[in-house]
Amino acid sequence: MYRVWNRTPDRCLASCLERAKPGGGGQPEEAEGDERRGRFQAPERTKLVAGGGQKIVLRLEKTCHRHLFFVFIAFLLYNYNMETQNYTLAGRQIALFIRDNVDRSVSAEIYKHREYRRSEKAIIDAEKAIIDAGAHAGFFSIYCRILNSRVRIIALEPEPKNYDLLLKNLALNKIADVDTVPAALSGLSGKAKLLLAEDSHNHALIAGSNNKPGQILSVNAISLGDLVKKYKIKIVDLLKMDIEGGEYDVIENLSSFDFGQIKNIVFEYHNWGGKNYRRLEIILRENGFGVEIFPSKFDKKLGFIFASNKKIRGK
Repeated sequence: MYRVWNRTPDRCLASCLERAKPGGGGQPEEAEGDERRGRFQAPERTKLVAGGGQKIVLRLEKTCHRHLFFVFIAFLLYNYNMETQNYTLAGRQIALFIRDNVDRSVSAEIYKHREYRRSEKAIIDAEKAIIDAGAHAGFFSIYCRILNSRVRIIALEPEPKNYDLLLKNLALNKIADVDTVPAALSGLSGKAKLLLAEDSHNHALIAGSNNKPGQILSVNAISLGDLVKKYKIKIVDLLKMDIEGGEYDVIENLSSFDFGQIKNIVFEYHNWGGKNYRRLEIILRENGFGVEIFPSKFDKKLGFIFASNKKIRGK
C-alpha cells in the first residue's frame, strides 16, 4: 500500500503532478516494506495533461505510471463519489449518483417508497409544464421525465453542489430536455440568503428556515409569477416544492392570477417557527383547490399536501 493514500486524493494527484514536472525532481512515495521506486525519468512514458491552461509533460516509468493512474481514480471518487443507486420505474432502468446516506434516503423516498404516488396521475397527464422547486440532485425531475416524455420540466436548485449533481444525474440518464435553473423559488424575486444545513437536503432560505445555525450563502431567488413569465408558461400542470419551510413564503405571496395558472400542487410541509400547514390548507381552499393531507409516519412536524385546482381541472 502506498503511503500516498494517507492523504486526500486531490492532494495526492497534485503531489504527483508536481513531481512529474520537468525539473521537479523528487521521487514517488515508497511502498511500505519495499525499496524506493525509480524516478520520473523514462523517456518512453510520455503523456500530456491539461490543467489551468498549461500542459505538463509527464515522463513516467511503468510503476510510477500505474501509481498515478490509481491516484487519479481516487481523485475522481473523492470529488464525484461515483457510487450509483439503481432503480426501475415504468420499465426503465435508472442510475443515480449518490454522495451519502442523505441522497440514498431521498432517492428511496421517491423511487422505492413512492411518496409522490398521489401526484403520478398529474405527472403522466401533464401537457404544459412541471416545476420542480428544491430539485436537490434531480431525483424528482428524472422521476417525472420517466413517467412523461413530452411535458416541459423546469428544475430549480439554488445550492451549487446540489445543482452540479442535478446536472450529472440528468446526463447519466441521458436526459437533455429538462430546463435547470440555479435559483430558489421564493415569494419575491431577487437575492436571498440560503442557510446551509449539515446535510444537502435541508438547506433553506432564511425566511423559511427553523433558525438553526449554519453557513449563509447568497443565492438567486425567483417568484412563481416571474418564473412562468420568463419561460412563457400559461398552465403549470404540477408545482412540486420541497423547500424546507419556504412553501409558506411562496404560497402566501401567490396572487389569484398565479393560483389560476396552477392545476396541481404537491409539497412537503414543515410545522416549525410558529407556522402550521393548516394556514396553507386554508389559502389553497380559498383559491379553489381540493386539498389532501398526508402526515409523515416518522415526524409529526412533516408531511405532504396534494392540492388540485377545481376551477381548471380537466382543462
